[in-house]
Amino acid sequence: MALEQLGVAMQRLRRVLERRPDHGLHDDSLATARWVQGTRVEASHANGAKVITDMPTEFGGSGDQVTPGWMFRAGIASCMATLIAMKAAEEGIMLTALEVKVKSRSDSR
Repeated sequence: MALEQLGVAMQRLRRVLERRPDHGLHDDSLATARWVQGTRVEASHANGAKVITDMPTEFGGSGDQVTPGWMFRAGIASCMATLIAMKAAEEGIMLTALEVKVKSRSDSR
């Protein structure tokens, strides 16, 4: 969706929510995680989208997939980038670039 279209959609949504705040509350899509084997897990969405995670070899995984922790950080970064783009479009701000980085530190002890 082009930023102009996104801006129009966001303005329309704001008008609806101002009239009917209760329309802003809804259940989110169910995420289902199914253990495959070892540390490999397949997460799925009701629309059929699937993501496989696994741990690095040091933790007994295959190391050939992203980790669940990385997916968590990617989800936060994607959510923030989406919200920023939506708000910018609503305000008529034309983005030329946007990058959100989420960093964490783990203690494997």
